[in-house]
Amino acid sequence: NLDFMNDENSALLPYKMIAVEDRDNAFSERDQKWADPDVDAAVQWLVRLADDAELRRRMGAKAACDVAGILSPARYARTVEALLRGSERP
Repeated sequence: NLDFMNDENSALLPYKMIAVEDRDNAFSERDQKWADPDVDAAVQWLVRLADDAELRRRMGAKAACDVAGILSPARYARTVEALLRGSERP
């Protein structure tokens, strides 16, 4: 997610890395970790966003612009071309 999320377009939360409880053996790797979000921080963000229409508009517009740039057909084509050449990202 952090490929397209940042402080300007998203409500990023503090977290603690915790061990995944894999009761169903859904993961192939052992000792995997999960980012456990700070619920109090999430509540604070939800209240802030509910109370501030301008903040919601600004973050939403920034997110739309950022994602459009990342997922644009031109950028996708450059990425595919780079992969076909065997290089890293453009």
